[in-house]
Amino acid sequence: MAQTHHYLFDTSGTYNDATGSSNFTNVYGSIAGGGVVNQCYQTAGYNFMDPVNAYTSANILPTSGAFSVAFWIKSWSAGSNGGTAIRLGSTGMSFNGYAKNNEFGVVQTTPSFTTKTVYSAFDNVSWHHLAFIWSGTTWTIYRNGSVPTQYGTDFTPNSATYNSSTRFEIVTDTSGGGYYIDDLRVYDTAIDSTEVTFLYNSGSGTQANSGGGGGGGSPSPVTSAFYKFQPFVEAAMEKVHNLGSDQLKVALTNTAPSAANAVLTDISEISYTNCSTRNITTSTSAQTSGTYKLVCADLVLTASGTVGPFRYVVLYNDTAASKNLIAYYDYASSVTLANGDTFTIDFDGSGGVLTVT
Repeated sequence: MAQTHHYLFDTSGTYNDATGSSNFTNVYGSIAGGGVVNQCYQTAGYNFMDPVNAYTSANILPTSGAFSVAFWIKSWSAGSNGGTAIRLGSTGMSFNGYAKNNEFGVVQTTPSFTTKTVYSAFDNVSWHHLAFIWSGTTWTIYRNGSVPTQYGTDFTPNSATYNSSTRFEIVTDTSGGGYYIDDLRVYDTAIDSTEVTFLYNSGSGTQANSGGGGGGGSPSPVTSAFYKFQPFVEAAMEKVHNLGSDQLKVALTNTAPSAANAVLTDISEISYTNCSTRNITTSTSAQTSGTYKLVCADLVLTASGTVGPFRYVVLYNDTAASKNLIAYYDYASSVTLANGDTFTIDFDGSGGVLTVT
């Protein structure tokens, strides 16, 4: 999953991009307490002359193809006619809500007002997680980790949506009041249901505060999604790995790995200057009733200075001549460790790192 931008809205007075480099410029809003995870962004309500509460100077969507936008939102009253939460300039598209009918959707502004909408219970007092996913041919909209009934038109985003100079704006319009938004993420791909569910389930304290400056540290608890590298299957069958005796190790990266990656040089690693040992201790490597299970001791990384940012923890065989890759963990958001911070990698003593049947 290629997450390109991530806004935590956790530090008062700043609206920085934790993954990329496209920061928001604040106009009327502010950082407020009571976010889904830590703090959040609070819009200031409708301003007749300019409804834009915050904006990026350049577009944070890709210039073509699939993309995904996910965020948490609360108190999105939207009025009787509907209200806009996020829009791509004045002629691109927007994510709108219609409180009167408990509807929300993605709206094409120009050349015609076209919408893909869902009906779902959508009160204005609770936090809701929304994900809008464009596959290149179809819109899919999630609310709180699942897809409600969808209707409307699967329009293709227009040129303004993909224009690199189109601003990405947090707005309130004439029929909407102020609201709260948190954990805004943008991807240059159509994320799948596993990623959406992970984002939704991570809204209770697992989001990392990425940015250092005393705000680093590991999420608590650290949770992740596990992905196997495809070449590992062949390597395991052709005597590349001896998981019972080889030294396994982790590599850290902030660049999404590809399932086709085979060796360590395929990974864009971060600097380990201030990081403690990344060697893994293998507890057991054995089969029971024909099912093999690899069990490793949890690894605690300790920072003696800034480490990161990183989002992906890659497991590889350091003994193998080509340092072949095994699998990686995706922690859903980038993490930066400050001096003294720790990051625990839970290798699951019960289920094991991996099993083969």
